[in-house]
Amino acid sequence: MSQLIPAVMLVVIAGCGNPPDAEFVLSERTRGLDREAQKPIAITLEEDFGTPQDLVAWLRFPLNYGRHEGSVIKDEEEKIIPKAHQFLADFGDAQPADLKSGTPLMWLSGIYKGQTVPLRNYDSENRLVSLQQGLETAPAVGDQFVIVGDVLQNGRKLYMTHCMHCHGVSGDGAGPTAPFLNPRPRDYRLGLFKFTSTKATFKAHSDDLERIVKYGIPGTYMPSFLLLEKDEMEAIIEYVRFLAIRGEMEKKLVDELESDYSKEVMKKRTKSGESREEILEELASFFEEDYPDIIDYAATDLAEVWSAANEEGNLILPKLPRVADTAESRERGRKLYLSNDTKCVTCHGPTGRGGAAETGRPVGCHRAARRQGSHSLRRGELEDPGHSPRGRHMPHVRGRRRRDPDGPRRLI
Repeated sequence: MSQLIPAVMLVVIAGCGNPPDAEFVLSERTRGLDREAQKPIAITLEEDFGTPQDLVAWLRFPLNYGRHEGSVIKDEEEKIIPKAHQFLADFGDAQPADLKSGTPLMWLSGIYKGQTVPLRNYDSENRLVSLQQGLETAPAVGDQFVIVGDVLQNGRKLYMTHCMHCHGVSGDGAGPTAPFLNPRPRDYRLGLFKFTSTKATFKAHSDDLERIVKYGIPGTYMPSFLLLEKDEMEAIIEYVRFLAIRGEMEKKLVDELESDYSKEVMKKRTKSGESREEILEELASFFEEDYPDIIDYAATDLAEVWSAANEEGNLILPKLPRVADTAESRERGRKLYLSNDTKCVTCHGPTGRGGAAETGRPVGCHRAARRQGSHSLRRGELEDPGHSPRGRHMPHVRGRRRRDPDGPRRLI
């Protein structure tokens, strides 16, 4: 089933090479739908995001796919005349340094407007563009084009090398080594990241993801990739954001279908007297009349929330500078940690190894904390104790902050 999305917003990215020949998998919730409800979702995801070998850059989303606009120029020395597979190009001030083979070039004007051809290579010194396949006739001087996708393409290759074995091809946290890890790798498809500098309900800022990729997370199996080059780091981050948006799009589509067309609901509906043919006719009408608008709405929403994440006004900026690390400050922090005011020791233990290991059953903690065991401070996951961490049973100490603004920082 085709969907109503302007072609100008979709740019196909050519294949990234040989092994691993991977594929995106549908989520467990999607697989829980009736097979006829699954098919359009799978088609939508492939049309709008592609496959690992043939990615799609949907320019509606605030991702840095890599974009270079240029035009065909005349060689004043007349050494090179535009040919069907080769021509000189002007990229203005944004001269690309390196464009990968297979990166798509889409014509914006001229007789080939709207057509896409894969790049063979780009000689930046001589400004010479070579295509993998020749055109019927040479492009005219002044014809404009755009090359899109080299950053995403590079990010996919780096991700498959460094990240896939833990986080999985689809970013579902189910790579081949994931079952052996504790804690399990992050599932990007939910669009949720733990260590963020943005306000509550906002997505992670790109700098938050860069910090994690660069320095890792001590106490987990997330290593540091500090030795990656800057452009490699940026490419991986954009690809992770790409996987997160793809996963969220899938989730939004499933949300619209699950209550009426899951396998369990379908069984109940047929048992109650509805025929399968009637239900499928209703489903077909939904996909024809309502589904395109749902895709458009979901894409608009995702574009807005991910754009907002990188806006400066949505960052949490500390109002007080960090307290200097002195012996006096550490001693004050130790007293706060052991005090009945904060009760840190009752869960984390006197040396920060976790209450269950050293102090037995914690006192004054949430029941969930008793069940799960206390988190070890030695794992390096220190967060601002003035705020309760997302998804945790760690209480905040805002009252202490009002009485002693530097107190929480001294605890750290």
